[in-house]
Amino acid sequence: MIGIGGNTGRIMVAVLIACSVADAGIDDHDNGPGMSTWRDELTLTGPMPDLYEIMAVRVEYCVYYPGYFSNYFPGQDPTGGTEYIYAYQLFNNIDPHPSVGTGYGPDYVDRFSVGLDQDESADNCSYVPGTGIVPVPDVLTAGSTQAGWTFGTTAMAWSTDPAAISAVLYFSSPNSPEDDRTTLSGWQSAGGWLPSPSSIPEPTVMTVMAVGLALGVIHRRRKL
Repeated sequence: MIGIGGNTGRIMVAVLIACSVADAGIDDHDNGPGMSTWRDELTLTGPMPDLYEIMAVRVEYCVYYPGYFSNYFPGQDPTGGTEYIYAYQLFNNIDPHPSVGTGYGPDYVDRFSVGLDQDESADNCSYVPGTGIVPVPDVLTAGSTQAGWTFGTTAMAWSTDPAAISAVLYFSSPNSPEDDRTTLSGWQSAGGWLPSPSSIPEPTVMTVMAVGLALGVIHRRRKL
C-alpha cells in the first residue's frame, strides 16, 4: 500500500484520467483540517475489449475528518462523529462515452470495491439514502480485504436520461487515509487507486476513543 506521502508514486492498473465537472459533489466538500488532498474525482477506464463492452465511470471521493460527514448528510454518520468516513459516488453517464465509434457499447457497473488490509478497523459499509442508485453493501468483519457495493447487471447500466448515478457509498474507520487499489467490474473491469484506511489510527481519534473509554469506566464505578 502507498501512504500519504506516496501520492506521486501511484501505480495505475488501468487508465486513470482526471476530469472536471460543473456540479458540486462530495469532492467539493469541506472535509476537515488537513484533508483537502483526500477529495477529488477520477474516471476509471478499462482496456479496449476484445469481445465485450467498454468501462468508463467517473468516481467522486471524499474522506471526511471525524465529525465532518454529518455537516453534509445529517444523521448519517454511524460513528457519531468519532471516526473517518470514506465516501465515494459513481457516475456511469459520461457523454460522449469512449465507446463511441469503436463498435462496442458502454459497460454497466455490477460492483465497486476498495481494498482493505485486515488491521484497518473498517466498519459500517453502507450508503446515504436518497442520493442515487442503491446497492447491496458488504458486511465488513475483522478479516475483510475490501469494502464493496454490488448493483447487479442492470441498475447501474450506462445512461444519461435518467443519469446513472450511484448513492453516496461509504464506510468508517478510526484510521487516517492512504491509497489502496479499487476495482469496478461489469462485463469488463477497471481499477486504480483511491483512499482507504491506513494501518495506524489517527492520534486524535485514539484520544477521543480513550476519553470515551475512561468516561465509561468512571460512569460504571459511580453506579457501583
